[in-house]
Amino acid sequence: MAKVGRVLRERHAHDMACSPCGVRKIFVTYVRELRIEPSDPCTHVLPGPYRWEVLRKRTQRSHVSQVVWNEDTVRGLKTRRGKLQGGPHHDDIPDVVADYLTQAGFIHVARMSHVQINTPLISALVERWRPETHTFHMTQGEMTVTLQDVAGILGLPTDGQAVTGSTALDWISMCQQVFGTAPVAGTDIHGGDLRISYLDKIYADWFTVAHNPEEVRRYTKAHILRLLGSWLVCDRSDGSKIACRYVPLLAGDFTDIGRYSWGSAVLAHLFRHLCVATNPRTVNLGGCHVLLQIWAWIKFPPIAPPIPQPTHPEWHFGHRFNSLLPFKPHEQSWYRANLDTLYRDEVVWQPYGEYHTTLFVSDHERYLWLSITPIICFHTVEYAQPDRCMRQFGFDQPIPRRPRKLKGVHDLTLRGKKDDNWERKLRPFIHRWTIRDTSIRFPPALVGLMSPNHEYLHWYRQRGKRFVARRAARVGRAIDGLEMLYFATTADQFPAFGLEWVHDEIGRIIAIFRESARVEEPGPEAPPTQTVEEPMLTIEVPSGRQEGHGLGRQRESVRAIPDPIIAPRPRTDMQGWFRPPVLSQAGGPKPMYHGPPPPQYYDSQPSP
Repeated sequence: MAKVGRVLRERHAHDMACSPCGVRKIFVTYVRELRIEPSDPCTHVLPGPYRWEVLRKRTQRSHVSQVVWNEDTVRGLKTRRGKLQGGPHHDDIPDVVADYLTQAGFIHVARMSHVQINTPLISALVERWRPETHTFHMTQGEMTVTLQDVAGILGLPTDGQAVTGSTALDWISMCQQVFGTAPVAGTDIHGGDLRISYLDKIYADWFTVAHNPEEVRRYTKAHILRLLGSWLVCDRSDGSKIACRYVPLLAGDFTDIGRYSWGSAVLAHLFRHLCVATNPRTVNLGGCHVLLQIWAWIKFPPIAPPIPQPTHPEWHFGHRFNSLLPFKPHEQSWYRANLDTLYRDEVVWQPYGEYHTTLFVSDHERYLWLSITPIICFHTVEYAQPDRCMRQFGFDQPIPRRPRKLKGVHDLTLRGKKDDNWERKLRPFIHRWTIRDTSIRFPPALVGLMSPNHEYLHWYRQRGKRFVARRAARVGRAIDGLEMLYFATTADQFPAFGLEWVHDEIGRIIAIFRESARVEEPGPEAPPTQTVEEPMLTIEVPSGRQEGHGLGRQRESVRAIPDPIIAPRPRTDMQGWFRPPVLSQAGGPKPMYHGPPPPQYYDSQPSP
């Protein structure tokens, strides 16, 4: 009881000392529950969120971003990817094989070459991935890899049947049926994994199989399986094995293969491995690294290498990276700092433009990109939630609902479950996938960049994990303040904010860089300058000697400067944030922004 009473007294004392904006209460919560380094609550830069309505404290305690914020040693991820040896070259695919790949939906992937993987960039992106929402928490809002990106970069079909089935099959006889050659147990196949060396036998000289139509079909199916296991749905192994569970899906005709939604399967597999990689103890990363890396390059140009123009304009969007020259990646801290300090105009929300109109993508498939639906890859079930990043589709961003939860399947693995029928077990999620067109909502279109005073950004700053590193968080908060000042001092918005608000915002920016003493303290006069002349002293420096080396090793690293906490704006009876009115020439106040979004977008609403 004594301990409980002491805790209650401490809480009461902090609440009594708390300002109306709740600064001290929020600070104490962070220090106690997330174990960050205590500091002055009036100037400390907190990583966010300030309100735990979207993210979970339990997840944040074991998230890699918490380790980075505490300035502990963070590992760099190792990307696993098989080597694309054997098979047709991406620029020299035979016409008959290209026709089969077109029917199956893999022609654009087959024409992509071996893109160099930027491991530090991918490691920096994993630090911003949130398993609760399946989105990257950036400084300007939530972003994620969508089905539109899969279709635009890889060209895989995103509409069709869910990629799942039974794993209780005889894999040796199944490989004999599909590829015409039975793998040797213990040598070519181990359990449910097929060795790449088995496919290399099928990848014989093309001229030996070119005159046999049946051998050509087997040759093409082996190439599709090689693409899947090498870098589309690769696991965290060394890249020498491919899962046998995809072999039954290749048993039919190539038109039957094309009826599966391979794009959603690749995206679900990537989401699962990103969620696993947020654990600081994870070392290897699986999934389609090429998709994630190209997505980051086209969304954030400041961290991308020079992207060449496409050599074949009629080919797909991802083919322009075939001619990308070898590059030397920066350090992981460099990518982390750049992602923490992105400006509004440094994010390309719609990199494709009208590019999809020239592709063989139906209007119905483009319509389904906006659906809130589970995406499936055998036992892996993840949720695609494009309602959290509508700016990537050209729409205004409403306040999203609470993240969808997948109880019992989000951490499901195949350990001890290799003889199950996942099509039967995941029937509710497969049914939801088939009726996903009923979950589509169309908010208003967004013209230009989103205002820093937008209602969504006020909501996101309180609930999002915007910063990862302490040093970059100071600069990022200063950028926020400068953008708000630029917006507030325009001719039509300045009367709404007033000089007092501008003065307070400038004070926050000054406090971030600890320049308040230069502004507030009086400046005493300097003592008079000494007028005594002294002779100049010189020394002889031996030839080849350079002074100053080694001083850098004696310096200590500069700690991050704390930052004041931005308080939430008062709420109104309209269920929205307070918006200062703008006085028009007609004399009456007008709202500065549109009204609140429809009620179904608020996170206070229960999930359907």
